Amino acid sequence: MSWQNVGKSLSRCHRLKCAVCGEGDAPLGCKRAACKKNWHYPCAMEPSTGLVVYEEESCVACPVCHEVLQARERKKNRIAAEKAAARNAKKVLAKPAAAVGKATGKAAGKTAGKTASSEALSWSEAVGSSSTKPRAKGAATSAGGKKSRSEPKAKGAALKPIPDSSVQWGVAFPSAPEEDEEEPEESEEEPPPPARELSPEELAAQARVAAQRQAIGNLFVRLRTDEIKVDTVAKELNASAETQLSAEELTTLLADMEQDNLVMARIGIVFQI
Repeated sequence: MSWQNVGKSLSRCHRLKCAVCGEGDAPLGCKRAACKKNWHYPCAMEPSTGLVVYEEESCVACPVCHEVLQARERKKNRIAAEKAAARNAKKVLAKPAAAVGKATGKAAGKTAGKTASSEALSWSEAVGSSSTKPRAKGAATSAGGKKSRSEPKAKGAALKPIPDSSVQWGVAFPSAPEEDEEEPEESEEEPPPPARELSPEELAAQARVAAQRQAIGNLFVRLRTDEIKVDTVAKELNASAETQLSAEELTTLLADMEQDNLVMARIGIVFQI
């Protein structure tokens, strides 16, 4: 923070609310950039918050973001290990190929010159160019010993055709007969069975459970926002007409809602209770 933007930084810090006490000027943020939670230093050091402290980097992270950062680190290390293993495998395969190439290189070089010269000789004989045939007897020469323009040309040079090098010769194989593609038989899918109609008792039970979940969620929201006591929440649960539950039913419903909270906390949705 420099002296030019000190005013903006202070006003922004005033807007940052602490996730524990709810007051502003919370300078300590989560290590994961996508997380928007902030804390005061005393609030962050409380054991009940469950924050993970990175002493070397002087920052903290909430439990969910800590798991996300660990998963990213594991993925990064796994990809680096796979790349290193692939490079080592390529080096191991390249060593035998290089040794074989060195052993066969000398023998191949000796025969290459002979093969090239024999192919050139046979090609010149087939073409019958005038440069490979002896000069005709009695050829007229000028006084200086140069060949005159009236020298007769070789008779067979103009008669033999010159092969076209652009044509690629090969052996033609008969193509395999095309097989008739069998059309797949359309299978008649049976329609899905109709949904079972719920009885009026089941519909009433579902509506009752939904009302109970909503009532319990509202009470716990008040517990967080209005700072009411836990005993008050228990009394209102027992006194509310929508939550007339036995101890066993209430314990089961609270356990289900707590499991939903754990799932929603991982994807960033607000808690129900």
